[in-house]
Amino acid sequence: MTSLGDRYVHAVVRRLPAEERAHVGQELRSTIEERVRARTGPDPGEVERDVLVELGDPERLAATYAGRELHLIGPEVYPLWRRVLLLLLSFVPAVVALVTMLATVIDGERNPFVIVGEGLGTALMTAVQVTFWVTLGFAVAERNEQARPGLEGMERGFAWNPDRLPSEAERDVPRSESIAGLVFASVAGMLVAFGPNPAIPVGDERVPLFTETAYAGRWMLVVLTLAWAAVEILKLYRGYWSWPAAWFNVAQNAALVALVAWWVYADGLVSDRLLQAVPAGDPQLWRTILIVVVAVIATWDSAESVWKARAHEQAVAGG
Repeated sequence: MTSLGDRYVHAVVRRLPAEERAHVGQELRSTIEERVRARTGPDPGEVERDVLVELGDPERLAATYAGRELHLIGPEVYPLWRRVLLLLLSFVPAVVALVTMLATVIDGERNPFVIVGEGLGTALMTAVQVTFWVTLGFAVAERNEQARPGLEGMERGFAWNPDRLPSEAERDVPRSESIAGLVFASVAGMLVAFGPNPAIPVGDERVPLFTETAYAGRWMLVVLTLAWAAVEILKLYRGYWSWPAAWFNVAQNAALVALVAWWVYADGLVSDRLLQAVPAGDPQLWRTILIVVVAVIATWDSAESVWKARAHEQAVAGG
């Protein structure tokens, strides 16, 4: 056997317990030599190389000799690991992000981009940390006999049983969709409540985006974002568009259209100076376009919620 074969045997046995290395090394050498002798070829070194390629990765072969599988989280604990991880990721990063944004506002920060950036950055790092520590904990516990009772107890807490099987129409709205909507509503509410009136450069000056009356009355938008959050909580709790959630959604959309229309016609909402700066800008035309766009989006969202509530009701009745 050449030095290449010796190196291969060494790469395999060094991953085995010390008491098994001599026996496995001798057996592996015999296997390689027998396979080389069973073949013919002009170059014995190339023949041996082909045999080593067939035997495969030394790490995988060592795991076969040791009777263990190569994995971080084994199939026995994988379902439990997945359930625990998804449960924590469903709310921990969002809660930490909201707390971080609130703390940033309390510290005196008023730039909405900084506030949201702090929250999103913290949420991402939190998700990475949660994933890492949960995975590490399961990997260690799976290999530690003393931790087995703890895993078994956790498994009983998350155990699946037929009573938990949902009906086909029980959860139409994924939890991730409701949680994302709740986070967006919270972020939007904080930006509206604590964000400054954006200034847009027009020529040599910076003109506030919203009129003073509209900016002063932004608390009404905060109320609507709270209503939006309430709808998302209803969807998260129910798992589908119920009739109360749908009609509540219709009401908040109607209130949004009414608020925007009142702002536009009472005070303009957006500064006239900005609208006049738009090429071929007719302030009245742009106000009308704004109301129409908001009304179309609100109508579509309302109709969709009502349609989904009705579809769920029919699915339950048919099931």
